[in-house]
Amino acid sequence: LVIMEASQHKELAEKFIDFLNEPQNAARLSSYLMFATPNKAAEKFLPPEFLKNPVIYPGKPVLDRSEFARQLPPRIVKRRNTIFTKVAY
Repeated sequence: LVIMEASQHKELAEKFIDFLNEPQNAARLSSYLMFATPNKAAEKFLPPEFLKNPVIYPGKPVLDRSEFARQLPPRIVKRRNTIFTKVAY
């Protein structure tokens, strides 16, 4: 999550991000959306079958065959951000 520099409600946005990162809320969100949470404190609020689901938490053999996003050159990041800003407003 990010807060746009032009946001007129930065403090409210920060509070919302803090709310989402509270372990119980992060666990509920993760469970609802069926995605792995990066919030380790939230894992204790998730059922064991969720944490053992290989679709949500793939094992090392799957990760070893996976493709990960690579860091883009700064000029491409700048261009993408410019496009995103135009689309977002």
